[in-house]
Amino acid sequence: MRNFLIFCSFLLLLACGEAVRKKEYVSPDILFPEIFREVQNSGLNIEVFLDATALYKPDEINQNFKKLKGLKGFNFNDFFKQNFRENSSAKIYTQKINSKEDLKKYTENALKSLKRYPKDDSSSLIPTRKEYYSGGPSHEEYNYFNSFILMKAFLENNQIEEAENFLLNAAQFVQDYGYVPAGNRSYLLGRSNPPVFALLVSEMAKHKPEVLPQYASLLTKEYQYWMAAQSKEESNILSGLNGNKVYAYKNAVLMPDKNLLNRYFVTNKGISKRNPKVSSPKELQSILTSEESLDFDGMRWKTDIYSGDKSPQSFLAVDLNSLLFFMEKTLAESYNAKGNPEYAKSFRLLAEKRKMAINKYFWNEKTGFFTDYNFKSQIQSNAYTHAGLWPVLLGIADESQIQKVIDFVENRLLKEEGVVDFYSEYATGNTFSSENQFISYLALKNAGKQDLADKIRKKWLLVNLNHAKKFGSIQSDYFEKTKKTKPQQSKRIDGALGVLLYFLNQ
Repeated sequence: MRNFLIFCSFLLLLACGEAVRKKEYVSPDILFPEIFREVQNSGLNIEVFLDATALYKPDEINQNFKKLKGLKGFNFNDFFKQNFRENSSAKIYTQKINSKEDLKKYTENALKSLKRYPKDDSSSLIPTRKEYYSGGPSHEEYNYFNSFILMKAFLENNQIEEAENFLLNAAQFVQDYGYVPAGNRSYLLGRSNPPVFALLVSEMAKHKPEVLPQYASLLTKEYQYWMAAQSKEESNILSGLNGNKVYAYKNAVLMPDKNLLNRYFVTNKGISKRNPKVSSPKELQSILTSEESLDFDGMRWKTDIYSGDKSPQSFLAVDLNSLLFFMEKTLAESYNAKGNPEYAKSFRLLAEKRKMAINKYFWNEKTGFFTDYNFKSQIQSNAYTHAGLWPVLLGIADESQIQKVIDFVENRLLKEEGVVDFYSEYATGNTFSSENQFISYLALKNAGKQDLADKIRKKWLLVNLNHAKKFGSIQSDYFEKTKKTKPQQSKRIDGALGVLLYFLNQ
């Protein structure tokens, strides 16, 4: 209870109100509500509309639409072309590949083709502070989580200044919004990704130690966002709760034992490129929340057969809590380096408390793996994903747990192509994503299991090399060998290229 009171007192200290914003960027579906509904019914690609540049002021376009839409012979596609400029996306880079050396050249050249510079083109694109890397075709924006992968890759390639740009861009968003959105698009505001800002700070501090104290305040800002401590009233509600009740507010969930843990949570205000048409606000919320967690098909949550409510916002997420543990740990180090031992001690206590809670709620001794926890059903998920490797990567798991996780990876997750994205006795049709291989490799390397980590790395390089020899490009993910692999032109490939660059430099 003492630690919980320390936590609540500390949240009151952190509550600092709204961030100052230089310019308001509004999502196209809000700027053009009736036109957006027409887009959904017209067959026009939703991405084309969301990323287009308006040629006139929104009020003028909206008024013209109202006047013309009811007239005989009105053609919406013609109207769209007259009032919006479609922003063309870059084509995926291709190169003839015959060897591992060719694959590295391809990776470096493909990354260069994705490099973008800050600009305000009056579309939904929000200017960044420094250069960034787009996701590829249909994804001119950057991705928050992939910035960690790319930073690691560039640091491994000894491109220090290039790597620091990822930190500077993230810092600018935290300064302006209090958090880092999933990408620099107005329609992505309001949702984030697994928070890797502390990882960006920590990685850069290995090369520039002065970074650690410099980013203490901004790290605190992002921490405040995830802990939902934005007013004294909300903090007082948390501290005054009694009885065996669960209280969930935004991303924070207070458990009956007074442990405060976290979930992914996005309101139903937003738009999904992948699912532009939804039947209800609840369905939209689940889709957006699942996308925030980077589980775009929802299998991480739907695979759990035991939970009644399978919506992602009903689960405490093991990766999110592990990353917040690391954020608390990094904040303690930052404030200590800044010469503020009291703040450092407070965050150190929070990290210790979270570590115990992670082991209590997410560790499954029977299976020997970390899984998500449904706080509504009060039961652990039976879906095993790479999210369960974060406690190993970030120093939460003890030696006994690490060995059991290693056994689980070897016996259940590792296949011919690499590590499966998720495992369940009821799951069929394995998929293998680049992000999964990357986190698995880092976790096993951190655990001292370099031989198993190298096995994953070699398998993944071979999968990509074989595909690149055939198609001249790589994919962000692959299917198991029983399914036919085809080049996917619309996938994000920035993170996949980052993983390849990192693996090729090992």
